[in-house]
Amino acid sequence: MITRAFESVKELFSLKGRRAVVTGGGGGIGSAIARGFAEFGADIALIDLDAESMERVKGELESHGYVVFIPPNVKHCFRNLGEEKLSFICLIPHKK
Repeated sequence: MITRAFESVKELFSLKGRRAVVTGGGGGIGSAIARGFAEFGADIALIDLDAESMERVKGELESHGYVVFIPPNVKHCFRNLGEEKLSFICLIPHKK
C-alpha cells in the first residue's frame, strides 16, 4: 500500500526530462538532494571538490539515470555544463 502511494507521488511530481545541478554533491546534504532528484527521474550534474566522494555518489545514482560529474573549476564549470548539453531546473548552492 505504501509503495503504491509513493509511486503515485513520484508520478505526480515526476522530474523526467528535467536536469538538476547539485554543488557539494559528494557531501551528506548534497548527495541526499541529488538522490531525491534522481529518484524522481531527473538527470543529475554533480559538482564537488572531493572527486573520490563524487565518484562514489555518481556510482550510487547511475542506476536511476544520467549522472555526470563536473570537476569544480569555477572558471569553466558552466561552460562544461554547456558541453554536456544540460539545461537545469535548479542549482543547489553548497558552502563548507
